[in-house]
Amino acid sequence: MNLNELESRISMGETLLLAGAIGTQLQRLGVPMDNTAWAAAALVTHPSTVLQMHRMYIDQGVDIITTNTYSSARHNLEPLGLCDQVAELNLRAVHLAMEARERFAPRPLTIAGSISSFGLTASGESERALHRHARTRTEISESQAIANLKEQARLLEDAGVDLLIAECTGSKILRERVYE
Repeated sequence: MNLNELESRISMGETLLLAGAIGTQLQRLGVPMDNTAWAAAALVTHPSTVLQMHRMYIDQGVDIITTNTYSSARHNLEPLGLCDQVAELNLRAVHLAMEARERFAPRPLTIAGSISSFGLTASGESERALHRHARTRTEISESQAIANLKEQARLLEDAGVDLLIAECTGSKILRERVYE
């Protein structure tokens, strides 16, 4: 279902269901979460489980499935040594969602590409929050954070998502600057 169809259904007052928490569901399915890249690591270690998770949401009747890209921006993959795979992993996430839609959806579904401020710190965060990740992050500037998120948004758009969804928007970087 493309964005125009989605907007039409919403304007007619139809209630649409969005897939729930991706990382939490993957964790329930036994995928270990990485404190630095949360569920993004599953794109490398458990792609078949990502596909299974999408199928579970489709079987529950969702109208919109969300890609497993919440934490796959460059600044989250770099500490894992996956900086050179940013494009590949974001593309893999979209392809897994598309495969689930093609194989398991009994009706048209929308695919939402997720981007978030995960891994970025906002001014005023405590030192404890700054060091909560298992691997040391390279400190990045606001302009680099914006570039990373815009890069991810372009990758998701180029891969064919129907829309982008901004999650974990407590950071003003994502909320105010990425969508300029």
